[in-house]
Amino acid sequence: MRRAIGWIALVSLIATSTGCELVGENGAGTGSTFDSTVAVMRPAGTAPITTHASAAAALTASTTGESRTTTTATVAAEKASSVQPPAFDEEIVEGLIWMREEEKLARDVYQALSELWNLRIFDNIAASEQMHTDAVADLLERYDIPDPMANDLAGVFQNQTMQALYDDFVERGSESVVDALVVGATIEDLDIVDLRQRRSGIAAIDQVYGNLERGSRNHIRAFVSALERRGAEYVPGYLTVEEYQAIVTSARERGRVGGRADQE
Repeated sequence: MRRAIGWIALVSLIATSTGCELVGENGAGTGSTFDSTVAVMRPAGTAPITTHASAAAALTASTTGESRTTTTATVAAEKASSVQPPAFDEEIVEGLIWMREEEKLARDVYQALSELWNLRIFDNIAASEQMHTDAVADLLERYDIPDPMANDLAGVFQNQTMQALYDDFVERGSESVVDALVVGATIEDLDIVDLRQRRSGIAAIDQVYGNLERGSRNHIRAFVSALERRGAEYVPGYLTVEEYQAIVTSARERGRVGGRADQE
């Protein structure tokens, strides 16, 4: 008891000498009743602080409130900017639009030649080309780029170069089965070169282009193999001889486009 009274007297003396008052758990002056676990000293005349925990919370709020607000705003801004499409130059946009119609070109030509020659290879690869052009369409939608195939009519193209290629390929492929297979190899030959030339440095686009190129390498292997079974050969018109040989002498590659395995 004497020790408690002595301790209270000592704290009271310190409070008086420093211009502070003793504050109890309820925020009022402690008077003669003292609980050392909850009482704190505060400068006389300042707002009450109830406990050590609340004092710490108040101090933290007063000193970090501004920085927390700033941090929250910064995080929100960074999050918003991360979902915005990257700024594209005109060449990248034109490349996406071109590849959208070039994959349609392959699909439409193969469908026309399938109806003419009733070869399964054209049916299978036309189905793959549908996945290819859909994959490019997803990129156009993602980056808010107008789709040249908004009205997807078979054999009809917005780009006049594509229209001329379609007309020429169908005409050439109508001559014979071998000619039709040569047209198929030619389309894949062209497609591989165009995909390589249109790499953008943007990961999402280049990943799609890489998947499409892998599919086209498989397709040209299939067409060349079909030609060889008929005693014919294909001479590359767009790839170099070295690039072409590296493709046709290597094994078929595994992979998926648009969630489905590529076909041939």
